Amino acid sequence: MMPAHPAGVTASPRRRRMSWLPVLCAGLLLMVAARFFFDIDQGQIWRKQVNYIDRQKGFGYAVVGRFGAMSFPAVVVDRADEVGGIAFTDPRGQKHQYANFDGYRLKAVTFQPLDGNRRRFVMVLRRAV
Repeated sequence: MMPAHPAGVTASPRRRRMSWLPVLCAGLLLMVAARFFFDIDQGQIWRKQVNYIDRQKGFGYAVVGRFGAMSFPAVVVDRADEVGGIAFTDPRGQKHQYANFDGYRLKAVTFQPLDGNRRRFVMVLRRAV
């Protein structure tokens, strides 16, 4: 039986180009899955506050604090996570600390409104660990 490619002969350029297509498709599928099934905030754009809160409820989170004027649509520009408590600085520079949340994961999510408003705002959420 003859080999598919005799010694010294490589696959055609078209076949080589097509070999990366399954890898690209798998990568895109993982990115889409991450958007809908994993708790990823950074860079996500939310059109309405209720949509963001509903998604967080799906992950088991409840809102425990808000800082600044909520203005949607907005993009998530920062996120801090801790278990049992969290410390962060709000957009006005004031420091905040949530302590004694034993058994809970807390996250402070900072949003930047997309309407040209330069005022960022923060939402603090918690869920059982």
